[in-house]
Amino acid sequence: MKWYLQNIKYLLQPIPELEPCTHEDYINEVALLKVTVSDLISRNEELLEAMTSEEHPRKRYYDEKYDESIIKYDGRALPYTNERIKVDVRTFITPYDLTVRKWCHLRQGLKCLNPLKYDDKVRDFYLADREDFKYRYDHESTNNETQEVWLLPFELTGQGFGDCEDHAHRMKSRLNCLGLPDWRSRIVCGTTRSGYGHSTVYYLADDLKTWVHLNSTTPGNQVSRTLPTKDDDKDGPGVSIPWFSFNKEKSWSDFSKPEAGKTKRFENISIQ
Repeated sequence: MKWYLQNIKYLLQPIPELEPCTHEDYINEVALLKVTVSDLISRNEELLEAMTSEEHPRKRYYDEKYDESIIKYDGRALPYTNERIKVDVRTFITPYDLTVRKWCHLRQGLKCLNPLKYDDKVRDFYLADREDFKYRYDHESTNNETQEVWLLPFELTGQGFGDCEDHAHRMKSRLNCLGLPDWRSRIVCGTTRSGYGHSTVYYLADDLKTWVHLNSTTPGNQVSRTLPTKDDDKDGPGVSIPWFSFNKEKSWSDFSKPEAGKTKRFENISIQ
């Protein structure tokens, strides 16, 4: 009964009068709200830009972890001659190539827009990239039986097939074109755990600590749900002894030399 009377008393209390609100007050409140929302959007854009910008602190860490080198490789020859020319390896990453841009334009859903959630996009990209993957050794697709021939992305697309470095160049170019910051992926050349020379792509995951292997020569039907990391001992195609690595902006080479007895596929590398 006491509880009932207390509630009746509460219900019988007069409703407090609200302060009068003029139309002008309403307009001012709405304007203030719009400013607040605008500030939040602007701040969010600033944060997103900071996450993707070339001044990100983790970018600086990975850029400076090893001394930068200029790496030139004679994987090309002048037209109509046998003269080999040394080309800066960064030249082979071409995100603005028309064939790369066209491929990315047809796959808008793969665009890397949220810097906090790249992982799923990158895995979806990897599967899509495998759709036009066709592997063939250089000596099977050229008249050169002994020397490497490095293709640019548009040449790989035009030819329709290529080997590890050719697919690595195009994968990296496509990732850049889709909006993944250049520093979040790189091409790595070296000796694999299986003991052969290889060129492939590694991607820095959303935790900004783990490098994930997007193997340049894995067919789409063999891509597992969980991608191997840099230190996965079971990843046979993973590079265990790097010779050099590079993205569009920088290149590095101060890694250990290949062990004795290991196959070194890429010869005639010039490091400055």
